[in-house]
Amino acid sequence: MCSERKKNNRESILRKRAKQKEAYLKRLESEGRYDPNKIPLTKPDPERWIPKSQRSYNRRGRGRGGGGGRYNNKSNVGAQGGGAGAGMEKDAAKLDVAARVAAKASGGGDGSGGKPSTANIKVTSSGTTRKGKGGKRR
Repeated sequence: MCSERKKNNRESILRKRAKQKEAYLKRLESEGRYDPNKIPLTKPDPERWIPKSQRSYNRRGRGRGGGGGRYNNKSNVGAQGGGAGAGMEKDAAKLDVAARVAAKASGGGDGSGGKPSTANIKVTSSGTTRKGKGGKRR
């Protein structure tokens, strides 16, 4: 019986709320402040649920690391455009074991791509050392 009363009470509250909303919209319409047929020109901000300090258009309050501001929370940090480009394809080709095995089987040799090995080349330096400033001065 108690749950039935709660259910009826909730329904009556929802009915009352709908009636109040209708009256409010009618009042706004009569004042000329609301048009139900008008399509809004701008869509609501898609970042409105993200904290203000982490939104893309907020430049204030970010620390040196690029994210988080005061406590230097590194949540918005990373390389720019990390998912595309020639470098990414090259790395993917290196890690593709099946393709490397197939290339080796087809006569690719050691998989170095036809370049001579640099394993036994002796590295020499010119012998001169440059002296510059001690480092970055701030």
